[in-house]
Amino acid sequence: MIRRLLKTIAICIASLLGLLVAAYGLLVLLSLQKAPLHPEVEAFLRPEAIVVAPERNGFYFWIGLNAPAGEDPIQYGKRAIAELGHRSPAAKDAAAARAEKELRLVYDRKLICNQVPCLYSAMQNAAQLRELAKANAELLRRYAALIRFDEFATDMPVLDPMDLLPAREDQLFLFRLARTLDAVDVNEGKAAEAIDRLATRVRFLRLMHANSAGLIDRIIAQALLAKDLEFLVKMAVSEPGAAKAVTARVAAIAAPMTVAERSPLKWMRHEFSNKFASTDPGKPDAWRQSVCGALLGKFGFDSYIELSTSGKLDERCGRWDMRILALAGAPLIDRNAMANQRFETIRQLHQIDAPDTLSYLGRFHAVVAAAEGRRRADTSWPLRNPVDAWIGTALIPDSVADAKSYHLSAIDLDRLFALTRLAVALNRDRIKESEIAAYLKQPGVLDPATKEPFGWDSAKGQVFFVPLDPWIAARGRVGGIDGRVGLTLVSALR
Repeated sequence: MIRRLLKTIAICIASLLGLLVAAYGLLVLLSLQKAPLHPEVEAFLRPEAIVVAPERNGFYFWIGLNAPAGEDPIQYGKRAIAELGHRSPAAKDAAAARAEKELRLVYDRKLICNQVPCLYSAMQNAAQLRELAKANAELLRRYAALIRFDEFATDMPVLDPMDLLPAREDQLFLFRLARTLDAVDVNEGKAAEAIDRLATRVRFLRLMHANSAGLIDRIIAQALLAKDLEFLVKMAVSEPGAAKAVTARVAAIAAPMTVAERSPLKWMRHEFSNKFASTDPGKPDAWRQSVCGALLGKFGFDSYIELSTSGKLDERCGRWDMRILALAGAPLIDRNAMANQRFETIRQLHQIDAPDTLSYLGRFHAVVAAAEGRRRADTSWPLRNPVDAWIGTALIPDSVADAKSYHLSAIDLDRLFALTRLAVALNRDRIKESEIAAYLKQPGVLDPATKEPFGWDSAKGQVFFVPLDPWIAARGRVGGIDGRVGLTLVSALR
């Protein structure tokens, strides 16, 4: 009796394993016919040639800003970029030894005006801020050289999912320190010099935002630009001596965004190349990490972010189970088909040609809706290979999902430029509170994304708009009240 039961169990187990092997074999057979990579996609995947001479390329200086004393930031930045992707113990040790010699920013968050009123905070802490400036004299000298660059061309290799990007924390905080020191100068009657430096800083940040192929640099530029525009308006409405200088410069500083500033094509191209390269089964480490990241996202049994920040992601993705899954999954993924499908949306986004922000926004939403409709209607892909459709969509994310938030936040930044020009004009013309609502309805000062008047909150003394993407309100902290982006005119009106 027991033998018969054991035999039955064994037969069932063997049958189940046989079915699994047969199912896997069928999936492999279905996957044998791979789609060719479209010539346009192949060309899009090739890295853009860097035609800017290194000594004129602000990207290298931006990356190499922390170069050890006596070293050229440009050459140091080039070397740091060249070391990316080398994950051997020796390469890691060399990078760690190099980092120990770098100049580090001396920084006190309590003194830097990022989330607090800039002019008031700078007045209260002027002496300490001057000491902080002395402690960071060399980095501030480099910062002054950086913002004078006229060209910015990202030079980044195609990276694996586990490769760490060069840190930008000191760069971000150094720009915040520079803005705070400008506020000290404004309080001491040197507003013209401070506005000159702000104009130069904004010009560089807009250059970086337009030309960077790295999303991280564009996001940093957006955050810093948002706070600089808020600071510019604060100077105009709070300091009579600065108002005239701000009024004279605001049209250039806060000019409407150019097509290059609004277009995400450069970073989408770089991101697309990275995603495609990391799904190459011919590169076992990159492929295993890609499959691991996709499965972690699908199952949610580990936090991808937590594992990354704790340094345990490499260990987690190197376990035997992930190695087996990566090995088994390699024959099932048609990466060319995924790339061809995703590229179609990128092409359409790139071809949007609209005369103004509102028209652009309408075309953008039409492209997004069409892409989402195609994805819902494409029943052949999951029927052809369910594993490919299930895991593959996580391996090379849809270009719509990648681009949508950035598109909207870039448009919100353009709206913030318009709001800045409006706020300075309201201050210049001394418009009374009772007349602001009517003033906002004039054709020349409408919200470029809606062609409707900007909002006016008389209780808070703010002109504002509700962002298309919550990023600027949430992280840029411009206004940041009730999810709005607002510039305060209280000082001028009351």
